[in-house]
Amino acid sequence: MECLNNETDEECNTEHIYFYYLDLLKQKTTLLVKKKNAPKNSLPLIKKKIDKLCLSKNSLLDLDDDIYSYYPPIEIFLCEIKELKQEIKQAEIKLAK
Repeated sequence: MECLNNETDEECNTEHIYFYYLDLLKQKTTLLVKKKNAPKNSLPLIKKKIDKLCLSKNSLLDLDDDIYSYYPPIEIFLCEIKELKQEIKQAEIKLAK
């Protein structure tokens, strides 16, 4: 994905970047489960932790606006992407052991 080289590029779709990293984390956690280095339900637990963190960080946003009922604020996506990257790094460290 070309946007990964420059995520600040205005033509990059944050949603696509988010799903790229989410899929990558799914792959890494699946490998960890196979190596028995993680419980089978680790991805939902990680995702829940990330969601809770990012939503709480952005709770000051005005979410009453009707547009947010369809599209979450960009700040939430950016927080999720950052946290997904950290979880991927941790998974890679565990896989390397």
